[in-house]
Amino acid sequence: AATVLPKSPRWSILKGSGPGVPIGVLQALRTVEDDVTAEVSAIVEDIRNAPKGEGGSVLSKKYRAAVVVSIAVMMLQVLTGIDIILVYAPQNFSRIISTHTSTLFWTIFIGGILVLSNLLACFIVDSVGRRPLLLVGSFGMAVSLFLCSLSYRLHFSEKNGGVASGVGFPGMACIVASMSYVMFFSISWGPVAFCIPSELVPSHLRAKVVALAAVANWVADYGVVATYLSLIENLGESGAFFIYGLLNVLAFVFVFVAVPETKDLSLEDASKSLLSDRNPKSDDLTSAQYLQSGPKGGRYKPPSSSDYPEEESQSLLQ
Repeated sequence: AATVLPKSPRWSILKGSGPGVPIGVLQALRTVEDDVTAEVSAIVEDIRNAPKGEGGSVLSKKYRAAVVVSIAVMMLQVLTGIDIILVYAPQNFSRIISTHTSTLFWTIFIGGILVLSNLLACFIVDSVGRRPLLLVGSFGMAVSLFLCSLSYRLHFSEKNGGVASGVGFPGMACIVASMSYVMFFSISWGPVAFCIPSELVPSHLRAKVVALAAVANWVADYGVVATYLSLIENLGESGAFFIYGLLNVLAFVFVFVAVPETKDLSLEDASKSLLSDRNPKSDDLTSAQYLQSGPKGGRYKPPSSSDYPEEESQSLLQ
């Protein structure tokens, strides 16, 4: 699949391609009503305004909010408890469902819910928006985990620590709540969390912040998986699910307070959402010069590098 991906407009500009290349790529991805020349102009200005030295560091005060929010969202993606449902599903169900066959069936069924819900997310993320999905997801996941906690409490209250025969009401309630949790996760935090670092962070820091966020995500994931059994041993399944329900409440509050909406924004506009200085100096003449350095009309087959000498295009960005 990677072999058919086009070069990004930004990469093409940085590598010295003339305007026909980024315009052609964007026209292939946009509708005929979209003004792709304005988008290319914004990319050129973003490249020119990228700070150098310490001003362009991930530790820079100007970008601190975007970096912190991006990393926090990626950590919360797993701290909301998806792995206590998926990784430990057979063990969780075996404590509340008596038969091995039923445990295995419902574990596989929940995996199917995960796949189908992720497919649904692909169709709604741009129409609904990132922030609403994260808020709805956090709320639904919190309620689902609180229901799981209640299910275990009811089960062990009735059976005094034993295992019910068949599925029973607590077992079925736990299964439904687990499916509900996976569905809400798959349409929200599962896919949407990956959008946040790539959209909130300016292009010159994007690769570094995405890498840091990925590391933070895996560290948090290890913490969840490594501590869940200890939580069960000390607090029981009911207590463990209750704690992760509270973490989802925390995730809801964090998104409500700190995460901006980036729906329908270009990467250049979205990356300005959390900047401490949202009005950097720009040079409209330079972007205009770039757009005038080659043909602009029609739909393009991307020209070869020989059509636009590297020296000519690079001089426009200096």
